[in-house]
Amino acid sequence: MINTEVENTTADPAAAERKRVVDVMTLTEDHPTIQATAVAEGWDVAQTEKAVLTARVEAAELQALRAGRPDAPNIRSGTPDAPTADVLAAAVLLRAGRGDVAEKELGEHTAQRAADLRARSLLDLCASALHADGVAVPSGRSELIRAAFSTSSLPEALGASAEKIALSQYRATQATWRSFCRVESVQSFRDHKLIRAMFGGGFRKVAPGGELKHGTLGEEVYSVRAETSGMMLGIDRHDIINDDLSVFAGVAASMGRAAARAISDEVFKILLLNKEPDGSTDFFTPERGNYVEGVDTALGVVGLAAAVASMIARTDSEGRPVDLAPRVLLVPPELDRVARELLTSQSLARYVSEVEDAKPEGNPFGNDRLVQATEPRLSNATFTGSSLKSWYLFPQPADGAVVVGFLDGRDQPVVEQIDPPANKLGVQFRAYLDFGVSLADWRAAHKAKGEA
Repeated sequence: MINTEVENTTADPAAAERKRVVDVMTLTEDHPTIQATAVAEGWDVAQTEKAVLTARVEAAELQALRAGRPDAPNIRSGTPDAPTADVLAAAVLLRAGRGDVAEKELGEHTAQRAADLRARSLLDLCASALHADGVAVPSGRSELIRAAFSTSSLPEALGASAEKIALSQYRATQATWRSFCRVESVQSFRDHKLIRAMFGGGFRKVAPGGELKHGTLGEEVYSVRAETSGMMLGIDRHDIINDDLSVFAGVAASMGRAAARAISDEVFKILLLNKEPDGSTDFFTPERGNYVEGVDTALGVVGLAAAVASMIARTDSEGRPVDLAPRVLLVPPELDRVARELLTSQSLARYVSEVEDAKPEGNPFGNDRLVQATEPRLSNATFTGSSLKSWYLFPQPADGAVVVGFLDGRDQPVVEQIDPPANKLGVQFRAYLDFGVSLADWRAAHKAKGEA
């Protein structure tokens, strides 16, 4: 209580100021903001009492206003240190044993922030997800898991981390088709018309008057159509309760691997079926000069040299060179050793007859002139047209022997976490990829049947 009796302080200004400060601080004990202003600006007792009274009235009015509102959900505002979506996804990856994917796909800084969460279990991840959404964390385990999966943060983190694992596995899976196939972007699921790079006509000198000559298309137009391939996989509720995120990582990796296999399966199914896109004629034929058979077509110095020479000499429909440079030697596993010896040996042994001059030593296929690609589907009996002895030669992918078209140019799968059906307990994911394959320019491909 403030002492209002008049004291003899006029003779001592310092004493008067001390008394003012004490009185003001006593009045504003519950109002630190008013207190600081009153002391600093020299307010007297009356001025201070008026400010405190005004603050109390405003507080009472605010309390009455809040009391008239309906009860809000049990949600608190997110704090500045709440984990972001990327940090939660990285934490899931760390817990699933895929820290390598977290660092590569999300960055070292994000992976470190995820490690700082110290999520030692799925329950910790659930709590972090609730914290990210500003939701109170229940005390019971089942309630905690149920609450976390009812928010957006945990399902999104699981979906994002599943996609990162799937894409990592997708890229790591062998894809020999990329060494010789041209990738195209298609804009719909309809037939996408393309023109073979070697169509007739070409550039010619323009005669006086500026008339340009038309190129000849004819059979040089072909099409590729994208179709959807996909799969669904789920994680059982028991795996979630048992904190077994290794199952989650395995499911995601399987989806990425399956997407990569789907493209390879389609490419080599089309290649081995050996049909033009319209199905009317064979793609590899002796008449075209891109298919040879007989004893001399076994993979070796003679057969490979003949194939290289044949491709270099290819011409367009008007007999003019198309300037192809052989680049990729594609073989089944059964010819892998022979191919490696041909391409990596420092020199190749040659028989020199008594009437022949000595020939230069060295490897004409070395110095990275040709690169090798070994593909198991070429000799796998489940693929129609497979062979243990046939081999292929292609130029660079841009020359378009085979085309793989991806819808809107997306050449990797989409992976999404989805809500499971009402009769399923757990988490489900789906992955899909839109692509199509077509044989393109027969001049840019060469097939040898191999040893008879």
